Amino acid sequence: MYLSKLTLKNFRQFSEEDPLEVDFQPGVVALAGPNDSGKTAIIDGIRYLLRTRDQDYQLFQDDDYYISPNNEQANYFTISVIFEDLSCEDRARYLEYLTYPIDSSGTRKTDEDVILQLTLRVEKKKNGNRFWNDAKLYCGSEALVGKIVDSETRNLLACTYLRPLRDAEHEMSSGRNSRLSQVLKQFPSINDGEKIINGYIPTSDNELRELSLSGLSDLLKILINDNNSIKEATDELNQKHLTNLILRNESITGEFTFTTGATDDAKLQQVLEQLDLTLKGSEGQSDRGRFGLGSNNLLFIACELLLIAKGDIGFPLLLVEEPEAHLHPQRQLQLLEYLLEQAEGTSKIQVIISTHSPILTSKVKVENIILVNHGKAHSLAKGKTQLSNNDYSFLSRFLDVTKSNLFFAENLIIVEGDAEELLIPVIAKLIGYDLTKHGISIINVGGVGLRRYSRIFQRKDENAQPVGIRVSNITDRDLIPEAALPILGYEHPKSEEEDKKSTRRWRSESDPKLGKIWGNEESIEEGRENYIRRKKEGDSNFVKTFVSDHWTFEYDLAYAGLAKEVFAAAKLALKDESLHKEDNYCKKREEIRKEAINEFYKLSDARSVPPAVQAYRLFIEGSKASKSIAAQYLGDILYERFTNPDSEKLRDYLPSYIIEAIEFAAGTNTNMHNYKVIE
Repeated sequence: MYLSKLTLKNFRQFSEEDPLEVDFQPGVVALAGPNDSGKTAIIDGIRYLLRTRDQDYQLFQDDDYYISPNNEQANYFTISVIFEDLSCEDRARYLEYLTYPIDSSGTRKTDEDVILQLTLRVEKKKNGNRFWNDAKLYCGSEALVGKIVDSETRNLLACTYLRPLRDAEHEMSSGRNSRLSQVLKQFPSINDGEKIINGYIPTSDNELRELSLSGLSDLLKILINDNNSIKEATDELNQKHLTNLILRNESITGEFTFTTGATDDAKLQQVLEQLDLTLKGSEGQSDRGRFGLGSNNLLFIACELLLIAKGDIGFPLLLVEEPEAHLHPQRQLQLLEYLLEQAEGTSKIQVIISTHSPILTSKVKVENIILVNHGKAHSLAKGKTQLSNNDYSFLSRFLDVTKSNLFFAENLIIVEGDAEELLIPVIAKLIGYDLTKHGISIINVGGVGLRRYSRIFQRKDENAQPVGIRVSNITDRDLIPEAALPILGYEHPKSEEEDKKSTRRWRSESDPKLGKIWGNEESIEEGRENYIRRKKEGDSNFVKTFVSDHWTFEYDLAYAGLAKEVFAAAKLALKDESLHKEDNYCKKREEIRKEAINEFYKLSDARSVPPAVQAYRLFIEGSKASKSIAAQYLGDILYERFTNPDSEKLRDYLPSYIIEAIEFAAGTNTNMHNYKVIE
């Protein structure tokens, strides 16, 4: 079975009127989202209800109760969970607590659909000057209260919890009721072996090896009590000191003795509490000071997994807050891959992690990620988003660490190239939108599957609560201006028959193939509008696509009024390698920039080619300037020109779609093109 649903009401930031509902999947599930979004409340809600295997007593806090905007605090909260996919053993084990769901027609479902539904209700109580939290766990929903769950069943359901900022070395140290002793005590064969009977001391190595841990405790007691040094100390204590302190007719003596528990379980507990778990290097030495927090955390997690893997009965659930704590990227990957193996292998454990690590989320199945944002939990499971089955397959291949940053963004700009990724943050800052301060992440999908990534944030059910993350998709128009065709060496086919035989993949602004009627001007204009409209298909209140006004990002910048800057940046990009070999880099760079601008003015005066085409041809002719390197130079040029308070405002020289995309992501211009955003 697995935990499939959690509901929190009046718990922390979640009110009774607006509860938090979380849908989980089997296997490894990741809770991803910004700080203070509710991830910890989800983890705590689960462990409050199920309790934890370390038997750490949970004290409910005053701030666990919801406080309204009017500063009124609720006097109770409820936490409900549902377990699904129960095996025959599960149904037998929890028989008296099972619930049979009712379908829409009012018919009770079959045994295969039976669920285990539990609700924890915690209420503030007062009697005179006494205050306490009254907690009851019962089966059924909050509205349909069932039988109180007994302690034995609660122990079977107990989960394993790894807290954030954990002190792994302390957790693995010896001591009274240590975590390590609790883990080892659950090991089925931990006390197997022979006992000491009637004080008999084993004489052979084989007999010693066959002793149980409690038997070894008895042996140690016998050997210590019979030790010569202990006997000498006892004699001196009695004969030299105690005898002088007692009355003549008193006959009492002292005795040093090694104390063990009265029962085998008590003896076992004492032995286990003396054990430490430490790391050893390749040479076999143990050196606490040699290993850091990361290595000790891995050892601690392995120890906890040992307990889960050995649990023959019960519910194998592991809750981990920030598993990335103290782990470098490769160890994060190794940890997650191992957890995935455990979840998918014979152990069949369910793992729920809360994380801020794009490294971990890049390896978790997209459908097993839960976006926690603005107090809501949005499952990315199939059927919950606009993603198709093909989209899930695509994302499983291409969702790398960099792109996984989208799960932690407050708002997003998704682009298709390196130039946009490098330059848009610069442009945004110069027009008053620092992307970092506005919580906007920019994700470069490399020209592949732009719409697939944005569909992550769109819900299948149009009436469902939106994720609330604004996503601006920036894409090229990819219709070549007529003036650029000669530079590219392109020419329109002379007839429809010739066009049908052509293998060309390009389209121009006035391409005769755009329309339903080949070559018809009105049809071409209609086809061009449909072409742009198709690029925006699937947009919604929070996801908008912004298409370049003319051709590509660089061309549109040049066309809007930055032609000479784009031209100069391209020239610098062409000479980038030699430029970095110069001793006086800054001086040489400025010389090349000025030469480029002078050349641009001369070419513009000739008026043989439009300025935007003149600038863009450097990216498509001859040596072909690198767009990403040119973007770096262009960013520097724009900073130099537009950070002077007396200079022109950059907005006047930018394509409108770039400004609109930035403003939409920032949430300052939500009604453009009749876009209405639901808050």
